[in-house]
Amino acid sequence: MFPGASAVETDEFEPVSDFIHVTVRWNHQRPGDRDNMSGHEMERAVTATWENVDGLLEKGLTASVNAEA
Repeated sequence: MFPGASAVETDEFEPVSDFIHVTVRWNHQRPGDRDNMSGHEMERAVTATWENVDGLLEKGLTASVNAEA
């Protein structure tokens, strides 16, 4: 989706009362990668990723998930 761009995403999940607080961090190797990985296409990719996570959680899967956008 973003040819040549590279980033590492770190997601932290913290229980807060009856909810889960999620912190997402992106570490881009180059400033240009960050700039290229923004806008409408990135929004679609992030939305699709979290919809997939939601589906896994609904199924009760708790294993680590590795994904590439």
